[in-house]
Amino acid sequence: MDRVRFDWFHFSGGTTEAYVEYLYKLRGPLFSQATSLLAKPHIKELMKILKSSNSNEHMQALHIQGILTYLSKGYDQIYNGTIMTDASRYLDKHYKENVPVDELASQFILSRYHFSREFKREIGSSPHHYLLNRRLIEAKQLLANTDMTVEVDGHHTEPVQEDALLIVA
Repeated sequence: MDRVRFDWFHFSGGTTEAYVEYLYKLRGPLFSQATSLLAKPHIKELMKILKSSNSNEHMQALHIQGILTYLSKGYDQIYNGTIMTDASRYLDKHYKENVPVDELASQFILSRYHFSREFKREIGSSPHHYLLNRRLIEAKQLLANTDMTVEVDGHHTEPVQEDALLIVA
């Protein structure tokens, strides 16, 4: 027998009824697994906030809004900005690491090819070039603001692998 898991929360407020009617008209009573997976981080954070002793009402509202945004837009519309923005932020945060496109795409429940195509369309460059540019910007800042220097081996004749370009601070 397959196990079924439900993630749910209850909220109330002045616009609750309007949201429920809107979501029901838009999507019906069920949401896709992909949409639910995208809303899950907001649900987890909301649950943490609610369980903590110093519950922050503003943060609760932000996460409820995030959940409702994912549910109202649906998976087919979400990646057109939100996912690619999140992906570029992830690359900004992890630029020192080797970040394979397959791994990055799987975090957003997209194929490598679809992710790469949408990333380029939304951000303006491929994920690899975005990451390379981010590393170059960091290298320029390190060279300008520290005593670090660049050493080049003139005898190096092998091409450098794309995923081997790491900046070590």
